[in-house]
Amino acid sequence: MLLSHRARLLELWRIAAMYRLDTHFSIEEAPQLQPLARLIRMHPAAWGKKHQPNAIKYALEDMGTLFLKLGQLLSTRRDLVPPEIIAQLIQLQDKVKPFDADIAVAQIQHPKHGLGQSIETLFARFDIKPLAAASIAQVHTAAYMMGVKSW
Repeated sequence: MLLSHRARLLELWRIAAMYRLDTHFSIEEAPQLQPLARLIRMHPAAWGKKHQPNAIKYALEDMGTLFLKLGQLLSTRRDLVPPEIIAQLIQLQDKVKPFDADIAVAQIQHPKHGLGQSIETLFARFDIKPLAAASIAQVHTAAYMMGVKSW
């Protein structure tokens, strides 16, 4: 089972290395994280990179919805997470990077799970740039096409 998820694990490793997540936790306070920190530093994406502010927020956004939700949950646990990390995680509550508009369009046009028609047929205007973004959805403004019976 683990081998079937190898590509995803490698992608998560690359993201952790690219944002140098190993620089955001103290090995002295949590020595059990030493192997993880060593693994992150071994990835070529980490080579030559230094500590980056807000890297945890950006890494969790790049890792996807599950990690975003985990970050949001951890942002409420001041008893478990240090204040400097909480400050980054709190940003995931209302400052999330929008996902690609092509994904939203595909969902709207999906024959089973969406409206089943093209954006051009459904709307007189559809704004590709989202008005707002959250962890599992985003809002696009649009003008309804008169005469379309899709709902």
